[in-house]
Order: sequence, then C-alpha cells, then structure tokens
Amino acid sequence: MNGVIRMRDVETDKELANFGKSDAGHRFLSMTNSGNLLASGSWSDPLTVWNINPQRLLWSVDKGPRDLISSLALSSDGMLVAAGMEREMSTGYSATRIVLRDVGTGSVRHRFGGHDARVVAVVFSPDNKTLASGTSDIRLWELLAGKERCRIAAATLCLAISPNGKILASGGDNNIVHLWELASGRELGRFAGHQDLIQSLRFSPDGKRLASGSRDSTVLIWDVVTLLAQVAPRQLTLSTKETAELWNDLSDSDAPRAYRAIGILSSAPAETVPLLRQRLQPATEKETQPLKTFIADLNSDEFNTRDRAMDGLSRLGVTAWPALRAALANKPSPEARQRIEQLLASRVQAPSPEVLRISRAIEILEQIGTAAADSLLSALARGSPEAWATQEARAAHERLNKR
Repeated sequence: MNGVIRMRDVETDKELANFGKSDAGHRFLSMTNSGNLLASGSWSDPLTVWNINPQRLLWSVDKGPRDLISSLALSSDGMLVAAGMEREMSTGYSATRIVLRDVGTGSVRHRFGGHDARVVAVVFSPDNKTLASGTSDIRLWELLAGKERCRIAAATLCLAISPNGKILASGGDNNIVHLWELASGRELGRFAGHQDLIQSLRFSPDGKRLASGSRDSTVLIWDVVTLLAQVAPRQLTLSTKETAELWNDLSDSDAPRAYRAIGILSSAPAETVPLLRQRLQPATEKETQPLKTFIADLNSDEFNTRDRAMDGLSRLGVTAWPALRAALANKPSPEARQRIEQLLASRVQAPSPEVLRISRAIEILEQIGTAAADSLLSALARGSPEAWATQEARAAHERLNKR
C-alpha cells in the first residue's frame, strides 16, 4: 500500500509499524522465524535488511542500473540472505545468478550461477546448510562448500522446505505440487487438484500439512502424512567397506559425490550412527585454545602480534566465525572491532576436507533423527563451547528437540 512496508498484529489487525517507503513498492519480503529481521527488495529498488525491534535499517545494497531482484529469502538464523538476480545484457540476453550475503555485514559470501532463466524462488533449509533455487529446474546448493549439490529436472515457480528439513515441495505451471526428498533429490509424491499454475507453497509448523496457492484463485491444503505413508522408506543395509568409503566421500570437495554419500548414509541409520559415534568426538579445550589465543591477541599492545592473530583467524575460516561474532558482541576495542568486522566480511575460503566432513556428518545425524542420532548430537554439543563443531551440533540437537 503506497510503497510502504506495514506490520500488523494477526489477531487484532492493529498496525504495529510502517517503514521502508518505496516509490516502486516492495515486491519481495522475507522475515526470520524470530521476527527480528526483515529483508525487502524489488525489481528496481536496492536489497535492504531491517532490524524490526528496535526498528532500524541495517544496510542497503544498490543492485546496479541493469539488475533486478527476482526472489528473496532470509535464513532462519538471520545470518544469511539470498537473492535471485537478473542482469540485462547489452546483447539483449539476461544473465541470472544467486547472490548470498552475510546479514551482519552485507558482504557477499557466494555467487551461484548456472540457471538458464530467471530465478523465481529461493529457500533455505531449516539447518541453513542448503539453499534451494528454482526456475526451469531446481538446484540445491551446499552453502559451506559454495557448490551445487544436486539438480532436479522440474520447472518451478515456488518452493518450500518442511520444518524437519526432509522434504522439498515445488509447484509450477503444470498445476501439480511435487514432493522431493531433500537428502537425495528423489521424488516422493505429487498432489494434483489445481486448475492453473501454482504460485505459493507453505508447510504447517508441524510439517503435516502443505498449503498451495494458485492462479486459479484457490488455496488447497494437502495431507503430507497420508501421502508419505504410501511411499516405501529407503532403508539400506551397508557393509563395513561401504560405510568406510562413504565416510571418505563426506570430505570430498566434489559436492554431488558428498551429497550422494549423505543420502545413502541417512538411509542406513543402523550402520551410520555407530560409524559416526566412532569417528566423531566432542571438541576439546586444547583444540580451541589457538582460536581463543588469536582472538585475545587482537587486543595485544604489539602490532606484529595483532597481525599474526589476524592471519591465524583468517586461516581458520568459517570455524572462527561463531567465536568472532561472540567477541564482537562483547564490545571490543575500536581496532579489534575493525579487525573482527574485516574478518567477517572477507571472502570465504574453501573449507578444509575435515570441516566439510564434520558439517555433513552432523547434517546426516539430524536427517536420521532417531534417539541414537540425537544422543550423539547431544554428546557433541557438550564439547568446548567456542568450537564451531560444538555449536553446529548444539543447533542440530535443539532443532531436533523442537519437532
């Protein structure tokens, strides 16, 4: 209405806030689960991120005169924002890409290319490890590695991922809702009933229902549980040799190979959980001591010591980010703040094979979701608090226990 973002109480319809005046209007809005952050964008306006309470503009990034935003999504933890982008070229053709930015700094984390048409849908998985994008096909991107995981041959206009992170729903101009297994990319089932193309999808908080909105002016509610009960679960039995090979594949820089390993191991819980219990150990204080020393040295009186700390933290890459964010929240000195912000805004380095493997192993445990898998996550979550792996395991354990 008049190019202004308005927030209302859903029970009373009372207006709670209005902000973000735009002559072109806001075509795309995305809010975090907590309701603390809002991202907005349109074909002509900049990508903007707002803090809701207290209300303030965090940052705004101009797209460029020939760029337009075609889709938008915030990660559930409020750390990342993804935007489908299209650039009109002088040749008359358009170049499409997905730009992933850090919400705290506005800096670019990754740029994903490869789609041959406008990216009309982007959505994060609940664990924020995977981004799904849709246009003439669907692609799954591993955010830690910054690479494409899987490609699904299905044109789509909208996407949704179930709260447990196991199901990807897509809808398009064939008037059918498709359900896909997120860990493998296989189709689980379809819902047919709309008379025109499908424009929006949303799972219920418990994941048992799926709402679809169509250009035929209807919203249909689908029973996901009943449909999936008709699909035979993929339960595999693996040999010791196979599990060892798949464990090695989890550290591979080839994202599709690792994705295949994730799908297989997730479908063989009887062999996978004991394997991961044997291979994964809680992070120790000794392992995190270098990280803590580097952060403390950012406040050293010696310039060379501060520089060495910067180099050390840069080499640690993403595994240092949680501790850096915590240090930033503790109001460091102006120079230390500047150095921390510089590290958080720096270009992402390729994670080490071991970091990739740990991240993927935690993802598998959350996908399996059994009591044994959750018990292992709980044990890993009790590791050294500063460790990246500890925080990854804790977040997965907490998500499992909210289901």
